[in-house]
Amino acid sequence: MKVMRCAACGVLVIVGVVGLLVSLAAADGLAALGIAEPDAKQRALEALNSGYVNISVAGKAFKAAAPAVREALVKGVLAWAKAYTDSAEFKTAYSKLRANQKPEPVAYKGGSDDQINQQRAAMEKAIDEAKKNLANLPANIPADTRKAMAEAMQGAIKTMTGQLAELDKPETKALMKQMSDAANAGEQREYQTRMKEYETRYPADPRPFVARRLRQFLDESATVDFGAQLVAAGRVMRFADAKYEEKSSDWKLCYRAGKPTVDAARAFATAWLVELEKK
Repeated sequence: MKVMRCAACGVLVIVGVVGLLVSLAAADGLAALGIAEPDAKQRALEALNSGYVNISVAGKAFKAAAPAVREALVKGVLAWAKAYTDSAEFKTAYSKLRANQKPEPVAYKGGSDDQINQQRAAMEKAIDEAKKNLANLPANIPADTRKAMAEAMQGAIKTMTGQLAELDKPETKALMKQMSDAANAGEQREYQTRMKEYETRYPADPRPFVARRLRQFLDESATVDFGAQLVAAGRVMRFADAKYEEKSSDWKLCYRAGKPTVDAARAFATAWLVELEKK
C-alpha cells in the first residue's frame, strides 16, 4: 500500500502539504527540512486548490514520530492552518488565485453580416488569384495539358463566382444569421455554465473554499476501518480485504496515520467547520 499523493480532502491536504513542516517550526524542524515558511504557505494554497500534493518528505518525519507526538503534530498543523487561512495574507493569495482561475469572457465573433463580408473577401481574393494563375500558365507545357489546366481553372473560377453570388441572396443571409446567432448564443451559454462552476469552486469569500475541503476530509475519514488487516505481498503490504485496496489515497492516508491521530484531526476539523459556517 503506497500513498505518495493525497487527493483533495481539506485538513488532510493541509497536513500533507504543510503539515509536519509548519507544525515542527517551533522545534526548528522546518529549517532542518530545508523548507521556508513562504514555500509552505504557497504549497498550502496549491493543495487546497488542486487537492494533489507529494507528501513524501513530511510523511517520512510523521511516520517516524510516536503516536502521541503525531497527535500533537496534527493539532499544531491544524491550528497553524486555521490561523493562516484566516489571515489577510491568505485572503490576498486566494484573491489572486481566484482572479487567475476566472473564465475568459466570450469574444463576440460578429454577426452574420460580418461573416458574409469575410467570406466575400476570401472568395474575391481566391478568384483574383485563380485568374492570375490562369493568365500565367507556363507556355512551355504541352498544349493538351495546358488546355486541361485552363479548363479546370475556369471551372473553379465559375464555381467560386457562383458561390460569391449566393452570398447576396436573401435566403443565404437568413441562414447565415440563424447560424451566427445560434453559435453566439451557444458560446454564451457555455460561458455562463463555466462562470457558475467558477463561482461555486472559487467563492469570493475564501471560507466556503476552506470549508469544502474540511467536509471532504470529514466525509472520507469517517469511513476508515482502522482495524483492517495488512498482509505481505512481496516487498509491500496490502490489505487482506481486497475491497480496501480500491479505497482512495485519502482513506489509505488516514489508515496509515492511525485512529488517535485521525480522531484528533476530525475533532479539530469539526469545530473549525462549525466556526466557519457560523460566520
